[in-house]
Amino acid sequence: VNATLKPSLEVSRPRVSVSGVRSAAPLRCSERSLRSKRLLINAAGRQQVGATGAADAVKPWTLKVGESALLVRFGTKIDLAVSERLLSCLTQLEQAEWLEGVGEVLPAYASLLVNFDPLVVSSGEVEKWILGSVNSTSTTQAPPSREIEIPVNYGGDNGVDIDDVAELTGLPDADAVAKAHADGDYRVYFLGFLGGFPYLGGLQEPLASVPRLSTPRPRLAKGTVGIAQGQTGVYTVSSPGGWHCLGKTAMNLFDPSQDPPAILRAGDKIKFVPTEEAPKEESTREVPYPEPSTPWVQVLEPGMQTSVQDLGRYGYAKHGVTHSGAADELAVRMANALVGNDANAAVLEVMMGGLRVKVSGDAAVALTGASCAANIRRNGKTMALPPNETVYVKAGDQVVLNRPTDGMRSYLAVQGGVDVPEVLGSRSTDVRGGLGGYQGRPLRKGDVIGRLPGTELEEPLVCQQDPMRSSSDKAAGPSKKSRERTGGEARGLEAGLNALGARTAEPREWVLRVVKGPADPSSEAGAEQPNDVFALTQGPYNVSPRLDRMAVVLGRTARSPVIEGGQIMSEACVSGTVQLPPDGNPVILLAEHQTTGGYKTPAVVIEADLWRVGQMRPRDTVRFKQVNETVAVEALKEMRAQAVDVVPIPPPAPPPAAPVSVTEAPPPKKFDPWALIPRSGSSLKRIDLNADAGEGFDDAGLMQYVTSVNVSCGGHVGTPEAIAKTVELAAKADVAIGAHPSYMDQEGWGRVKLDVSAAELRDQIIYQVSALQGLCQAYGTRVRYIKPHGALYHTVLEGGEQGEAVKEAARMLQLPLLLMPKSSMASFGEGFSERAYDGDSLRPRDQEGAVIHEPEEAAVQAVKLAGSPNIHSICVHGDSPNAVNVAKAVRAALDEGFDVSSFV
Repeated sequence: VNATLKPSLEVSRPRVSVSGVRSAAPLRCSERSLRSKRLLINAAGRQQVGATGAADAVKPWTLKVGESALLVRFGTKIDLAVSERLLSCLTQLEQAEWLEGVGEVLPAYASLLVNFDPLVVSSGEVEKWILGSVNSTSTTQAPPSREIEIPVNYGGDNGVDIDDVAELTGLPDADAVAKAHADGDYRVYFLGFLGGFPYLGGLQEPLASVPRLSTPRPRLAKGTVGIAQGQTGVYTVSSPGGWHCLGKTAMNLFDPSQDPPAILRAGDKIKFVPTEEAPKEESTREVPYPEPSTPWVQVLEPGMQTSVQDLGRYGYAKHGVTHSGAADELAVRMANALVGNDANAAVLEVMMGGLRVKVSGDAAVALTGASCAANIRRNGKTMALPPNETVYVKAGDQVVLNRPTDGMRSYLAVQGGVDVPEVLGSRSTDVRGGLGGYQGRPLRKGDVIGRLPGTELEEPLVCQQDPMRSSSDKAAGPSKKSRERTGGEARGLEAGLNALGARTAEPREWVLRVVKGPADPSSEAGAEQPNDVFALTQGPYNVSPRLDRMAVVLGRTARSPVIEGGQIMSEACVSGTVQLPPDGNPVILLAEHQTTGGYKTPAVVIEADLWRVGQMRPRDTVRFKQVNETVAVEALKEMRAQAVDVVPIPPPAPPPAAPVSVTEAPPPKKFDPWALIPRSGSSLKRIDLNADAGEGFDDAGLMQYVTSVNVSCGGHVGTPEAIAKTVELAAKADVAIGAHPSYMDQEGWGRVKLDVSAAELRDQIIYQVSALQGLCQAYGTRVRYIKPHGALYHTVLEGGEQGEAVKEAARMLQLPLLLMPKSSMASFGEGFSERAYDGDSLRPRDQEGAVIHEPEEAAVQAVKLAGSPNIHSICVHGDSPNAVNVAKAVRAALDEGFDVSSFV
């Protein structure tokens, strides 16, 4: 078969020599984006491939991989007979009547991975379809194995390690190494790692004993033929690598301009043929990019990494092509909904800000994702570009995205979508593979980006959801925020950026919901497995600086459990897979992960929470929470609905009527970013349960049931040792911590209002809360809000100079206030389960019936209060003899109708 052969053609001859090279534009890879690759390939150990002998004929069995994939296993080892049966079943599935909702099927050594959309088809239906196909009496066989010859120029500049390999193996010289390698008979088990990269079995001793390089090279040229740890392969694109280089081939094994893009396929037999013809050097000259038909922006400053992304590239994973796509799918769907695009329209993904573009033509745009203080510069003036709403830009405008104060990636969508050529069905940039997007790379200064035709919007839109600026970091999902306008002033960045940004500028704690991962591929069906997913949920982890579009690497803290990592037989994997390499530090696979992996996989992050992984920054903390498949599917349904929950922006308020007197009309009320925002929509089903702690009562008992604790700060009670013990308890119980400052009055337990100046009181509050914050940091947690204690609580409700002093302290500390919702200073509203109400006020304690003592009666009142949109948290007082029983009854009642979780 010569150079014109398309790989999709069936070959009838028993032996095929593919020696030609298909022409293709030069492929490049960003070394920076590949820095974590070495963490994800097998770093130690050796996979024994090319085993001989028939495998035991076992019935295939299935395992769930997240809520949207099933793994079908055919054996527990790398075996030729297992592979042949697997490929035969793959052919049966591909020829069967395709089940709606099923995406693609990926082979590995001893398993197939079937991806599907759980909102279209259930895992049970997919499993029935799979097993019905693979267990049928059909005699369908895999396509006949092709014998493919790959010419290799061994040694010299193309095989710089060949002399070292001779020394390592005891072979006499480089020619002997080349002969030993070329004499082998190899088989393609599957393609993975890079586009078209073949996982080959058949490397024999002594070459099979050659280890990896002690220090991987930052770049191996496309076509490099290498060996390491019992494996041999061909680098189909330029990439970092730790294999010993024996030579180089001029044969182009991967061409994304073709469909399918890979020359090789699973089941092929490979023969390396020595040749004296040296391959040409890979060209680094960039082919001029055609001007777009409708220019949108010219890049003035590209930022750290800006790339074109959509929802991903599907259908080519079995060719080793990663899905790629946006790291934050929710933000992309929101942005496209705001400008009237299809959900899969291409957008600009901007990592850590720094993007500055000049607009070429009028268009509607939308910004979502990380908070980045974006602005528009027009005619010498600067105006805010608010997030999560439609904004109209004009020709000549400059759009600037600054460094985010919260989150990692921002997304800029344009009406019609970004216009770049589709490559393998997607416009997304595969930065690691160097394909798609704008010439397969991040944007550079001077690039001109076009847009596709779009539908004109009838009116500008605003999102009802605001995930990054939500009041909660918990995985229960973002709360709705009302986006009202007064006097035409945009609610968001223009009025409150500094306060909102500062509130979340410190490291954020993320909670990721996970489902149990697949069992070790070397274990038989039904074999008992270690409960690593439970261990994973027992402690927090830190986000390390080793993160990119491929994966986020976590580091253990002093309170993280030690879980044994290790290598396993490589299998196909999905985004959200939590891997455990030998060092035990979890690795969460992201959009650009390789299609197969060889590390332990105790858990998989649910799809609805993957956007959170894409927004993580170094120094953030992560906790895992195990859920089941039903919860995962419902969360995905809710996330998809949230993404398109957009409404028209209310028009500016009409100008006031002409005054009837000389008195000027009052100025419009300015937006207060700390004002209480009522719960609405799905967040009405979410409520917090809080209790005071550190006051000498049964804190451990209360923390079994509450989700937030108000820790005394030493003003009315508490020594540093006692406060530290309370913080440690709260950290272990995984409850949110609020500060509980008071008047400096330990003798009177803070129950009497003191005559102190406003400035003195402000400084006392800052002192108490800051001391608590320091202790929290020592235990890997932080203060999330302030709830005043005793007399100070009532002082704040009354207002006045002292109340304003508390408010000022809270703003300086960038912490919200938890108060009764009738207070104008409340950021979040609180109700009391065991206190009687007179109207919207608590009945004084000295009056009859002021305190509710019966747990069941308190539970009834708590449920009633939780139905109020202005109440975010229910309080159980910890200083009563029956406090734990009350908390238990209230929690049980709330659990029946609410998601009980921290409000901030």
